[in-house]
Amino acid sequence: ERVCGHKGYSYDAHAAQKVNGSTTEFGRRRVHPSIMEEIGYEDCDYISHEIDASWWQSRFYNWTIPIELHVPCRDPLQHLMSQCNYMNFRFNCSSGKFKEQVLRCVPFLRGSSSRFSKKLELQISQKNSSLQSIKCFNPLPVEKYFLYMGKLLQPRRIPTSYNHWETNRKRNPAQECIWKDSMAQQQAIEILQQNVHYYDFCERCMGSKHELDLST
Repeated sequence: ERVCGHKGYSYDAHAAQKVNGSTTEFGRRRVHPSIMEEIGYEDCDYISHEIDASWWQSRFYNWTIPIELHVPCRDPLQHLMSQCNYMNFRFNCSSGKFKEQVLRCVPFLRGSSSRFSKKLELQISQKNSSLQSIKCFNPLPVEKYFLYMGKLLQPRRIPTSYNHWETNRKRNPAQECIWKDSMAQQQAIEILQQNVHYYDFCERCMGSKHELDLST
C-alpha cells in the first residue's frame, strides 16, 4: 500500500488492472504529472516517477520526512541497446559517428531533462535537504526488487495480481552488431561513463555498500 507514481497508485491497482489502454496515453495506468500533483504525495511511502532529476531536488527539498532514492542500474550495454530499440534506431558499429550514435540513444539521461544528474547526487551527499541517501540496484529480474520492497511496504488488504505492460518493442539481439564486436562494446561503455553521469554513478555504486542487497 501507499505506492504512488506515474505508472499507477496502489489504492487504484485492483480496478486499474481491468482498464484497457495504451502505455503511450495518459490514464489510470499512466498517470499525468498534473494529476499526480493534484493528488499529492503526503500519504505515499513509495514514489515512482520518470522525470528530470531537478523535480526530485525541488519537489522534496524540504519534505517532512527523510527520503531515500533508489536508482535502477542495468548492464550499460543492454540498457543502451534497449533505448536504441525504443528510439527505433538501428545501431551501426562500423559507422564513423560511433559516439554520436551512442549518445543519440540516451536522450532521457542527458541535458536539462536528464532523469539523473551530478547535481542531484551532490545535493544528496551534502545531506542538507530531505533527500538523505541514494541507493542503486539491479532491476532485472524485477521480482527481486519487488520482494525486497515487499518487506518494507505495508501489504495490501486484498492482494491483486500484477499484469505487466510492455513499454518497448521486442528486441532481436541477434541483429545487434555490438554483441559481435568486443572493441565496440568497450568503446560504448567508455563513452557512456564519460559523457552520461548516470552511467558513471552506476559504475561507482554497483558492488559498493550503497547497492541494495536483493539476495535475501
